[in-house]
Amino acid sequence: MVKDAASLLLDQPESDFTVTVVPQLPTAEQRRVAQVKAAKVRLAEAEAETARASRAIVATLRDQGLTVRDVATILNVTPARVSQLAA
Repeated sequence: MVKDAASLLLDQPESDFTVTVVPQLPTAEQRRVAQVKAAKVRLAEAEAETARASRAIVATLRDQGLTVRDVATILNVTPARVSQLAA
């Protein structure tokens, strides 16, 4: 839309223009955005730790002789998920 207007006003092709949008947020909203981004980082770290812990416990339980189905029941996941974690 902006490129189109600039093109019409200046009689140049749209491809000659680059539009960069830089949002200007009030301080309170900037803080909230920063909090959300930080929460996303913490979530990703927690997911990675959960995956590591899940793989470790699956390996331990399987080494103790539990079946895939038993491990799935204990962890409340599908047997297919246990097989994925064990791979």
